[in-house]
Amino acid sequence: MDTREVKALERHSNFPVDGQDYCLGQGDDGRWFFAWGYRWPRNGKVPAEDLEDGNNGIHWHDAPDDARRDMREAMDLFDADDGGYNPIAQYDVLWPY
Repeated sequence: MDTREVKALERHSNFPVDGQDYCLGQGDDGRWFFAWGYRWPRNGKVPAEDLEDGNNGIHWHDAPDDARRDMREAMDLFDADDGGYNPIAQYDVLWPY
């Protein structure tokens, strides 16, 4: 599997469950990604293409707003199902919105 070097810029640890993360970042090719699950990013690398593998996956986007929207929509779906999670209280943000 081809991989990309990445920099994680926003991470929600132990979301939606313990041991899994939602992560937003930028690849060394300038594209932006939203990754979820426990597999990626690992050692600063992620798969180079979109991939969905059960509870893990990554979506690549050309613009940061598209990647952020992808992550927020996934978080909103979880929040709607769970009813008790407040994502704003747990953000670990490394850049301004």
